[in-house]
Amino acid sequence: MEDDSNISNKTTIDSYSGKSITIYLESSESESISIDDENASLLRHNTNINPLIKKEHSENYGLILMALSALAFSIMSLCVRVENKKYPFFQTVFARSIFQIFGSYIGCKIIRINPWGQPEHYFLLLCRGACSAIGIILYFSGLSHLPLVDNTVIYFTGPAVTSLIAWFILDDRLTTLNGFLSVFSLFGVVLISEPQLLFQGDDNSSNPCSVYFLLPLFGACMGSFAYIIIRYIGMGIHYLVHIFYFGIASTIISFFALFIFHVQDPIMPESTTDWLIHIVIGVSAFVSQCLFNRGLQFCSTGPGTMMGNLNIVFAYIFGIIILGEIPKWNSIIGTLIIICSSIGMGIKYFIKKEKEPTNIAVAISIDEEYDDNLSDTNL
Repeated sequence: MEDDSNISNKTTIDSYSGKSITIYLESSESESISIDDENASLLRHNTNINPLIKKEHSENYGLILMALSALAFSIMSLCVRVENKKYPFFQTVFARSIFQIFGSYIGCKIIRINPWGQPEHYFLLLCRGACSAIGIILYFSGLSHLPLVDNTVIYFTGPAVTSLIAWFILDDRLTTLNGFLSVFSLFGVVLISEPQLLFQGDDNSSNPCSVYFLLPLFGACMGSFAYIIIRYIGMGIHYLVHIFYFGIASTIISFFALFIFHVQDPIMPESTTDWLIHIVIGVSAFVSQCLFNRGLQFCSTGPGTMMGNLNIVFAYIFGIIILGEIPKWNSIIGTLIIICSSIGMGIKYFIKKEKEPTNIAVAISIDEEYDDNLSDTNL
């Protein structure tokens, strides 16, 4: 009979599924760790672990998912840019939201979780969904007036905007480096938007679209508020629940704008191609969100932040090759400034994350400390 005297178990909470998981530790020359929940993220491993599991839970796998997410998001943006020339952007948001609701609801049912979450989180989840909905509406609105590249670049100043908002609202410590990179990133926005105060020439000409650059910038702010709410709620809520509330909020807002207040009048798609574009927008948006959130389960904040720059790269490729939108010198310089700021923040987060203990290591440490205290008490 096998001796179980050297086997103990520790219990912690999986941040992905929200379930309680048990970690079995075997004291031997080669330490092995197993988890009794196949959906739990393996945050720390040593030797004797299945190579396939190690590969699945590697950071490279997460980065691949986030790269595919950026591609899906860029395809959605391209389709929105094309469709906005003919259809109102609120209609595009409405079509996207319907796919989002059904996709997230079916996903929740498949993995057997409640799409509505827990009652104590209803209000905050709805607030998070509303912030995300307003953010994407502003982003879609910007695509009606701005080149694909400029609108995308400004929208992805999210990390810089989040740092500043978290400093004001959550009293997060804003380091000198983060503060500098945030301001530097916003300077890139100024270059791209060409405000009249700075770019008025001898002929009194300036960029007539300058005011529209506030749309993606405010959209980035709303996305930052949504992220801060997620931090406040905690990471135990499945991302499909967040997507479901996002879809509910954006459906309600766009429905009232189209059919109640008639901010814009809906137009029935006229051809199979138009219907197909509506469908591609909905599907690519949902796939992008799922891949992005799933990718975050495998890679740390730093590399994840830097992977967001792929959205800008794809925007340049699609904008130049497909839409024929050639960026001006100030747009290129502003883009480089924003990308460098994002990479700087990503490297900082990565270095910080490398120095922190993993969740499982912390859980084991806490349990061992508890056991030691209990032994001291018994003495």
